[in-house]
Amino acid sequence: MKKYTVFFILLLILGCCSFLFYLSYRDVKIKTIAAFNNEQRIMARQAAREIQSFFTEYAISLGYLAKHKNIIDLDQAGKKLIKEFYDQHSGQIRAITRIDASGRIVYTIPFVRRAIGRDVSHQAHNRRIMEDHRPLVGEVFMAVQGYRAVAFAMPVFKDHTYRGSLSILVPFRQIAKKYLADIRLGDSGSAWLLSSKGIELFCPSPGHAGQSVFKTFASAPTVIAMAKKMIKGEPGTTVYTYERKRGNVTRTVTSHAVYLPIELPDNFWSIMVATPEDQVLAAMKFFRDAWLVLILVAFTGSILLTLYLFKAWAIVREEETRRAAEQVLRESEEKYRMLVENANDLIFIVQDEVVKYANPKAEKIFGCSLAELKSKPFIEYIHPDDRDMVPAIHRRGPPGEKNENLYSFRAVNEKAEDVYLQISSRLTTWKGRPATIILARDITELKRAAREKKKLECQLRQALKMEAIGTLAGGIAHDFNNILAAIVGYADLAKDELPAESRSGKRIDEVLKASGRARDLVQQILAFSRKSEQERAPLQLHLLVKETLKLLRASIPSTIEIRRNIDPHSGNILADPTQIHQVLMNLCTNAAQAMDEKGGVLFVGLDCLELKEKDFKGEADPRPGPYVRLTVKDTGCGIDPFIMDRIFDPYFTTKEVGKGSGMGLSVVHGIVKSHNGKITVASKLNQGTTFKVYFPRVEEESQPKPEGSAPLPVGGERILFVDDEQDLTDATRGILTYLGYRVTAKTSSLEALALFRSQPDAFDLVITDQTMPEMTGVQLAGELLGIRPDLPIILCTGYSSKVDAGVAEDMGIRAFAMKPVGQDKLAEVIRQVLDEKTGSGPSE
Repeated sequence: MKKYTVFFILLLILGCCSFLFYLSYRDVKIKTIAAFNNEQRIMARQAAREIQSFFTEYAISLGYLAKHKNIIDLDQAGKKLIKEFYDQHSGQIRAITRIDASGRIVYTIPFVRRAIGRDVSHQAHNRRIMEDHRPLVGEVFMAVQGYRAVAFAMPVFKDHTYRGSLSILVPFRQIAKKYLADIRLGDSGSAWLLSSKGIELFCPSPGHAGQSVFKTFASAPTVIAMAKKMIKGEPGTTVYTYERKRGNVTRTVTSHAVYLPIELPDNFWSIMVATPEDQVLAAMKFFRDAWLVLILVAFTGSILLTLYLFKAWAIVREEETRRAAEQVLRESEEKYRMLVENANDLIFIVQDEVVKYANPKAEKIFGCSLAELKSKPFIEYIHPDDRDMVPAIHRRGPPGEKNENLYSFRAVNEKAEDVYLQISSRLTTWKGRPATIILARDITELKRAAREKKKLECQLRQALKMEAIGTLAGGIAHDFNNILAAIVGYADLAKDELPAESRSGKRIDEVLKASGRARDLVQQILAFSRKSEQERAPLQLHLLVKETLKLLRASIPSTIEIRRNIDPHSGNILADPTQIHQVLMNLCTNAAQAMDEKGGVLFVGLDCLELKEKDFKGEADPRPGPYVRLTVKDTGCGIDPFIMDRIFDPYFTTKEVGKGSGMGLSVVHGIVKSHNGKITVASKLNQGTTFKVYFPRVEEESQPKPEGSAPLPVGGERILFVDDEQDLTDATRGILTYLGYRVTAKTSSLEALALFRSQPDAFDLVITDQTMPEMTGVQLAGELLGIRPDLPIILCTGYSSKVDAGVAEDMGIRAFAMKPVGQDKLAEVIRQVLDEKTGSGPSE
C-alpha cells in the first residue's frame, strides 16, 4: 500500500471524525433546544391551566348567583348574597356589580351611592354581554382607581329573558403576580402574555404592558410574525430576534419561544415562554470540549490501527464472502423445506408412475407414509372411475415442456375413502429424468357443501311453493266462502220449500253437508298456512271413517274394490275432524294411486287395542295405554325398501312432476304426531302396503248433533242487509223473509249508509259483509254507530286477516260470523243479538 494512500485514508478518517462531531453537535443542539422548548411548553401550559382554573371557579360561582331568584329580582336577600360573596373573595376581586338589561348599575359592592343608575353600557365588556348574552372575560383596561383590571361578567336571565348581568372586577396585577411573574427557565427566561387584540398584558420589558405589540416590536419582524399567530389563538414553537438596548449598548438577541392560547369565556389570551439562545447553548460547552478531546484521541489511535486493519481486511473479506454464500444456500434450502412441509396443500413428485417425494399433508390425506406411498404405483391411489382420465391429462405434453394442467379427480386413501383433489401438475425434470410435480388441494368438503347446497335449494323451492299456497289460501278464502254462502243460502231456501221426508230434501241435506265440509276445508287450509292449532273435541272416529269412505267411493276407479271392517265400539279420540279426514283421504288416495294400473283391493279397518311399553321401541316419548287403530291396506306395487326411511320426509316423492308435491305423507305424519299418535308402515314390492295409525282413546263422549230439526227462532223486526254479492244478497233476503223479518237489502255500502242516515230509526238490526269495494263493513259499522250508538250490528266475512271476533267486539259490533252461515246459525245469531238489545222475545 503506497504512502499517499495511507495519508489519504488518515485525512479521510480525520474528516469523518470532524463530520461526526458536527453531526453529533447539531443533533445535541437540536435535542437541547427541544428539551428547553418542552420545559417552556410545560410551564406555559401550567400557567394557562391555572389562569383558566381561576376564571372557571368564578364562572361556577357567578353562574350559581346569576340563577338565584333573589339576585335576579335583586331584593334584600339578593343584595345580602352579593355582599357575602364579595366578603369571601375580597382578597382577589375589587368589586362585584349588578347591571340591568339597559346597561345601568343597579347595585355594587363596595357600595358607592353615586354609582347607582350610572350607564356603563359603553364599556366594551358590558356592550358585548348585552349583545351576545354569554359569559365573558373582558379586555384588560385601566380602572378609574388607577390600576389595570379585568372584568368577568355573567348574564342574568328570568324566564329565558335577558335581565342584565353580574360582573366582578379583578386586578390584573394579582393574576400576573400569582401565575406569570415566577415563570423563568434559567437565569434570563421569562413569560409574555398577549390579548386577542395584540395588547401586551404582561411583558418583562419595562413600559410595554398595555401597549400594542405591533407598535413596541415594529422593528422585529420575527416577533410580529409570532404575535400574529398568537392573536389567532394558534399554539406553536418559534425562534425570534429583536434589538435589546441596555445603556448605550444595543445587541441582537435570539430567543427560543413556545406559545399557546388560554381559552377564557368568550375570549382568549395567548401566553409565551422564551429563553435566550446563549443560555440554551451554555449547557453544551462541556459536550463540545469533550468531543474535541475525543476526536484527537481517535485520530491518533486511527493512525496506529490503519496499517493493521488494512492487512487484515483482505483475509476477513475472503472469509466473509465464503460464509455468506454458505448462509444464503442454507437459508434457501430451509425456506423451501419449511414452505413445502408446512403447506396446507399436497405436494408430491411422481416419476416412473411412483411417488418419489410427498410432503406431510400428502401423507396425511392418503393415510400412509412416504415409504408406503412408494410401495405401489400411483395409479392405484386414483379412483377406478378416473384412472383413464388422469394419465391422459398427464401425458398431454412431452417431457421437458413447461405446460401446466389444472383439473380435479377422486383419489382413494388407505381407508378406502373417496377424497376429491384439485390438481395443478407440471412436467419437470427430477434428477436428470422426466417427472411430474403435483400440487393438490383437498376439495372434499367443498364437494360435500355443493351437494348440500343443491339439496337445500331444492327444499327452498318447495318451501316457497308452500308459502305461495298459504298466501293463495288467504286470498281465495273470502271469494270461496262467499260462493259457499250462496250455495248454502239457496239450498236452505230450497229445503224449506220441500217436504221434510222428500228425496230432494235429503239430497239437499247432502249438499249442505258437503258445503260444511268445504267450509271446514277452507278453515283447515287457513290454519295450515298460519301454522295454528285447530280446535279439538271428542270424535267418534267410526262415523267419520264411514262418511269419508262414502265420499271416496265416488272418486276412485271402479277397478278398485273397497273393503271395510269398522268396529262401531272402537271408542272416541280427541281430534279435529277435518285433520283426521285429511289423514284418511291422503292414505286412501295414495293407496288408490298405487293400484291405478291393475286395480286391486283397498281395505280400511278400525278397532281398539292396548299398546304396551314394548310397542314403542325406539321412540323418545312412549305413551302406553288404550288406542284406536286405523288400518289402510292396498294390494298395489309396494314401496322400495331403499326409500322406506324417507317417505315421511317433506317434499320427498316418487311421482312424476305435476302428480305430487311430496307433502302428503309428511302432512299425515305431522297431524298424527300433533295428536300424540303414532304411524307405522309395512310394505313388500308387488304385494302391497299397510299403514297403521294409532290415536289415543279418550273416555269423554262426543256431543252428537241432535236428530231432527228444532223450530227455527223467528221474528218480525226490520233488518238492513248489506253485501256486494247479488246472489248472496238475494239468498239471504229470502231466508230472512222466510224467518218472518222485514228485510231491506243493499249491494252498496254507500247506498246503505245513505238510506240509514235518512231513516236512522227504521231498522232494528244491520247485517253487513266486511269486504266490499267502496266501504268495508268495519268502516260502515263505525259510521252507523256514530249515527245511532245502540244499533245492533252483525259483521259477516268470508275471510279477513285484519278483523276477527275480538276486533269486532272492541268496535261495538254485537256479533261476528264467518261465511258460509247456514239458516239455523243465522236465525240463532239474529235472535240472540235482538233479544240482548230488547231483553224480550221476538217482535210480532
